Amino acid sequence: MTEPAGRGVRHPRLPVAAALLAAFLASVALRWWLVRDVAGPAQFADEAGYLGNARWLAGEGPTWPMGRAPYYSFGYSLVLAPLFRLIADPGSLHRATLIVNALLLSSLVPILYVLVRRGFGAAAGPALAAAVAGSIVPAAVSQAAIGWSENLALPLFAAVLVALWLATTERPGWQRLWIGPATVWLYATHPRFTAVVPVVVGALVLARVAGRCPRWTVVVNVVVTVLGLVGVGVIDLWIQDARWLAITSPESHVRLGDLGSVDGLLGVGAEAVGQAWYVIAGSGVLVALGVIGLTTVIRGEQAIRAPSRWEARTVLAVATAAATAAVFATSTLFFAFERTRSDQLVYGRYNDAFVPVLAALGVAHLASVGRRVALRHVALAGIAGVVAGGVILAGRGDDAFAGPYVRPNIPAVARLIGRSPDQLVLRATLLALAAAVVVALAVAVRRPWLAVAVLGAWFVVAAASVVDGLDDYSSGYFDRWPLPDEVDELGLAPGQRVGFDLDGSKVALGAYPFWLDDLRLVPREGTGRGPAPALTFAPLRSPPWSGARVVLLDSRLGQALWVRPGPRATRLAEEGRLLPEGFPAPLPDEARAARVTLTGSTGEPLQLRPGRGAAVTVGVGHVGDASPWPDAASHTADGVVRLGARWLDGPGPRRGAEARAELPEWMVPGDEVRATIRLKAVDGDGRPLAPGRYRVGVDLVQEGFAWFVAPGRERLQLTVVVAAGAG
Repeated sequence: MTEPAGRGVRHPRLPVAAALLAAFLASVALRWWLVRDVAGPAQFADEAGYLGNARWLAGEGPTWPMGRAPYYSFGYSLVLAPLFRLIADPGSLHRATLIVNALLLSSLVPILYVLVRRGFGAAAGPALAAAVAGSIVPAAVSQAAIGWSENLALPLFAAVLVALWLATTERPGWQRLWIGPATVWLYATHPRFTAVVPVVVGALVLARVAGRCPRWTVVVNVVVTVLGLVGVGVIDLWIQDARWLAITSPESHVRLGDLGSVDGLLGVGAEAVGQAWYVIAGSGVLVALGVIGLTTVIRGEQAIRAPSRWEARTVLAVATAAATAAVFATSTLFFAFERTRSDQLVYGRYNDAFVPVLAALGVAHLASVGRRVALRHVALAGIAGVVAGGVILAGRGDDAFAGPYVRPNIPAVARLIGRSPDQLVLRATLLALAAAVVVALAVAVRRPWLAVAVLGAWFVVAAASVVDGLDDYSSGYFDRWPLPDEVDELGLAPGQRVGFDLDGSKVALGAYPFWLDDLRLVPREGTGRGPAPALTFAPLRSPPWSGARVVLLDSRLGQALWVRPGPRATRLAEEGRLLPEGFPAPLPDEARAARVTLTGSTGEPLQLRPGRGAAVTVGVGHVGDASPWPDAASHTADGVVRLGARWLDGPGPRRGAEARAELPEWMVPGDEVRATIRLKAVDGDGRPLAPGRYRVGVDLVQEGFAWFVAPGRERLQLTVVVAAGAG
């Protein structure tokens, strides 16, 4: 970082511009490829906050209730709000959100390039390598899978620094006015950036003292910042009033008074070491090199002239260091008193906002100094990571890192948790040491880009493990989730008020308002604002009213849709859509009327070898009334209805083993489906059946209660011939 900072607007030469565009497009493609299979929102409380704010800002659809929860700022939601205006289908909306996330995080490439190249004066080649390295740190890749503020916070933190450089260098006046709005937007994105606001104001004042910007620039940007903060506060209040019953402050556990005690100070110190270790180890020591680079810039300028004559680059370096320290201190103080999970001992998500900037500056620093100096600084960075890891290992108990972990909060090291999470710190520290060796070797052979390539590959691998976990988690809930279609079949009017038990499931808090976006979900404790809704989501074991009946079941989220006694319950009962009272309970006789027929190409008699099996396709119709048939996708305990087969008679005393097959959907009177059941010529102990001619009955069975008909009365009876040469 030795070239003088540019003072005018200079456009990159064509090869550099082409390389930047290629890097940006490759970055977007990489993120989309990684997150494309994530089935739905997975960080439920956070995404409920941010996505619900976006819906409210867009003015589309019913308000998304949050009940009593922490408040989530709306800065990121502003970016998503147009999607809610343009896209109605929840699945398409989620995919569009992931694409926007990929675009936001990929914007780090040009932003970091401008910051390093123009703001800190690096040469074009090293600046491009630095931008790529900073843009693919694990957090900048993995967070694209989640609809939360990190997707905007990471590029916006860097953009604020670019805006500060614009304000403190000679250029058209309008370019000097970006710093105020950018700072307000950063504050509106997450409250952890509150302390960055006075840092920016102080940097503007320092730039004025140094003669790097006119007085009007400082005054206008400060006024815009103050007015913007007031405006953010007003919008916050509007959103809170519309969506929250009450705000639970996550800062309530921060006891600043404890800082006056030895234990309190030790706790803060331990948290600071843990978080510093995370950003050093998780960045392959690039963050430590970035800090060394900033220190070099600041100390070099101080040795030449007083602050009143500092260059714009020095003001930028001081502001970068101060903003980083502000975010780091905020994160440290917050989590020093929050120790409910192991990841909070080394919490990374808040600090990941500045990691792309420092990682980029670290790469640029290596390219700006001589080989000996670079090797010495790499050694210092490696030692810092090892010492921090050693302090953690010496100061924590054996079970401190045994779990649990929220992996997106520590994406840079989450892949190393493995089956023995208590070894996480040791593994990641050794990896940081290995990274330092790789960087040192790259410097020694005068090929710093090799370090970027090796570390970048690891960053992507680390990020992919977090995304894969989110994919598995969300798919477990939303892949082929039947509830939205089943609710649609009820024919509820758009905006229909449906009660919502917020204590029933934290997952449901994020899932139901997103996927059931036509319904106006009303928290049960907030239903005093209007008449009690006729329908309410609540756990199956917790009926919301006396005499309530179940309309639908949702085994994925552990909920049931209940209807209270009244006209709607009467109509649904007449349609045969209500499960019996006290469910799980036996279905009434009227609901056991069924049609079971052989379909497909299966012929009779069915030929099977002993011990072998064959699939039989069956048509099933619900021709009864009084109750639906719950399927396994909606209910996994006693009471579920399945297709069953039992061997009725044969040549010997042994009977074949019963078979089961799932119904493909929740069935109400009048529904017709096809199901495939596999018959196998084995007995109940798994032994092959003796050759001979058998009779098999196929019908419905309610698990935990009874078959729909007695043995021998099955609606479909098949002849099966078991023979050695059959099939």
